[in-house]
Amino acid sequence: MLLGEHTITLADEGIIESTSVNESIHKWGGIRDIENNEDYIFIFLNQTMAHIIPKRAFPSTETAAVFLKEAQTRWEAQRTA
Repeated sequence: MLLGEHTITLADEGIIESTSVNESIHKWGGIRDIENNEDYIFIFLNQTMAHIIPKRAFPSTETAAVFLKEAQTRWEAQRTA
């Protein structure tokens, strides 16, 4: 389901996506890339699939930047481990 509220949580083991009916985890080792532009954060699972997180979903631009930095830090740590 694409519509509805999705919650993305950064955890030690990976990215947890939760909805009212489902919860799934994508381990850091399975993340292909993390990018962003002015409006969105993209967490790529493969070449064609990504979590697309609107920065407007955060209370502030600073909070979005902290989330992005934390995701990148955790992902990079897994890649170099």
